[in-house]
Amino acid sequence: MLSIDGVNFKFTRWPLPNRPPDPVRRSPEMWRQTVLKAPPSNLSSNSPALTKYWDKIELVENRTKIFRPQNFLKNQEHKDPALVEAFKTPSPGAGKFLLHYAPGWNKGTKPYPVLLVTGARHNANIWLDPSQDGKKLGLAQTLVDQGFKVFAITFPHPHGDNYYWAQNIADAVKKIRGVTGAEKVDIIAHSKGGIAARAYVSDMKDEGMDSYQKDVRRLVLVGTPNLGLDYPFRHPANNYAFWPEREDPWYDAPMCWNKILYGGKWENSERLSLYTKAGNYFPGQAQLLSPLSSQHPLSMLEPDWFTTYYGGRGFVSVSKGIKEAAREGGDFMAGLAGKPVDPSVEVAVLAGSRADIPFVHNEHDGPSDGIVFTDSAGHTENLTKGGARLLKKTLLPLNHVELVYDKQAKQWILDALA
Repeated sequence: MLSIDGVNFKFTRWPLPNRPPDPVRRSPEMWRQTVLKAPPSNLSSNSPALTKYWDKIELVENRTKIFRPQNFLKNQEHKDPALVEAFKTPSPGAGKFLLHYAPGWNKGTKPYPVLLVTGARHNANIWLDPSQDGKKLGLAQTLVDQGFKVFAITFPHPHGDNYYWAQNIADAVKKIRGVTGAEKVDIIAHSKGGIAARAYVSDMKDEGMDSYQKDVRRLVLVGTPNLGLDYPFRHPANNYAFWPEREDPWYDAPMCWNKILYGGKWENSERLSLYTKAGNYFPGQAQLLSPLSSQHPLSMLEPDWFTTYYGGRGFVSVSKGIKEAAREGGDFMAGLAGKPVDPSVEVAVLAGSRADIPFVHNEHDGPSDGIVFTDSAGHTENLTKGGARLLKKTLLPLNHVELVYDKQAKQWILDALA
C-alpha cells in the first residue's frame, strides 16, 4: 500500500499472465491489418461513415432544445475526413456525437457491453490506434480479444461542456443497450471524459437533461481529475506556446492570461483563454478548474506566477485568476463534489505516477501523471460517500497518456471488468 498526499493506493507491478485464447481473439498482426487497412464491413442505413478502424460509425443526435451552440477555433474542428463525413460538418452541434462500433460488437461473449469515453482533444480512434500511426494496439483490441462488445464515443467538441458530454454519454448508453439487448453497460473513461461520465452516474445535470437511468454497472475512471486540476494556472509559461492562434491541432489548449506582452506590445488574448465570457472555446476545461495550491505549493519560477494564479497584472501578463475562471465555469467541480456516484454503480480508479509525457510541460509541483496530480486522480471519497462500492484503486508507474494503452493498464482494466 502506498500513500501519497493522504491518498492510499495499491501500487502494482506485474508480469502479464498468459490468458487462454478467446473465440474472437485476433493476433497482433491481424489487428495491425485492421488499423492499417479497412476491413470489409456492412454499413447500416443510419451508419453513414466507415474509417479504417471501426466496423461502423453511427451519427446520433439528441434533438431536444437543451443544447446551445458551442464555438470552435480552427484547430478544434474535426480533421479526420471520415469523422467530418459522419458528422456532416467539422464543427457539429452539441447534441450530436458519433458512436463507434468495434469489430465483434455483435459477437462478443461477455454479458456487459463496454463504452470507451475519451478525454479532451481526442476522438474515439485513440482507443484503437493510440500512437496514431498504426504501431501500437489500443485498449479496444484488447477488450475485443477477450470477448467484450466494444463501443466508443467521439464528442462533437474536443473541450465541450461537461453537462453536454454527460448527456451524450447517457444517449450513447441508451443506444448501446438498444442494439445489444444488455440491461447495463460498463464505462471506461479517461481524463476529462471521466468527469462527464461521473456527472451522469451522479445525476448531476443541467436543466432539461436526463436523470441517471441506473443503466451503468461499472464505472472505470482512468487518469480522471476527481478533485479537479489547476494545471493551466500553475504553469503560465505554456501561454507562450498557444499565442498567437494557430490552426495546428497540436496547439489546441487554453491560455489562462487574458492579456499578454508579446513582441514588445500588449495584446488581448482572452478569446483563447479559459474565461467563458470571451470566446468560450474551452467550456469543459473551465469546468475542471479547482484551486489546489494549498495541497501543492506553486513554483515561483513560473512567469507572473502569483498574479496568474490569484489574479492581477504582472510583468508580462494580466490574469483574472483561477477562482474567477472556475466561477465562470459554474464552479462545476465544487458542485460535483456534493454529488456522489449512484449507489448501484461499482467504481474502479486508476492513477499514474510518471510525469514524463514527451513534448509536454509535465506537472512537477507534486506527484502526478504529467497532467493530473495523483491525489486528484486517486480521490474517491466524494464518489463513494453515497454508497457506491469501490472495487479497486491503483497507482501504476505510467504517465497520463500511457494509462490508456500500456500493457499494465490494459491488464488492470481487464481485471476491473471481471
